[in-house]
Amino acid sequence: MTEIKEVNPNVLKFSTLFILCGLLLDSFSTAYIIRKPSFYELNPLIRMVFEYTGIYGIFVIKLLLVTIIIVCIINFSNGDKREYLLKGAGVIFGSIWLISGTWNVMIYVL
Repeated sequence: MTEIKEVNPNVLKFSTLFILCGLLLDSFSTAYIIRKPSFYELNPLIRMVFEYTGIYGIFVIKLLLVTIIIVCIINFSNGDKREYLLKGAGVIFGSIWLISGTWNVMIYVL
């Protein structure tokens, strides 16, 4: 029987922190910019969620998506792949949301 390597807590903290920073920036900048009459959300699903639940619904949906992915990585991958997948998920999701949030701010400012 092979031994399952534990997840490095530093990798998990990094991924979680990076994802949360990007998620917060994107969610709050989206909510702020959507309140302006000339702006609207392009994604129809997120637009519908925002109309019914506001910023909290967007935040919860995105957080739930990332949580499911991280739980799947932890439970269904093994060994060194797990840490690479966690780092990759942190960088990919965090970067996408940081770029999206920055884009929202730039659109509003310009």
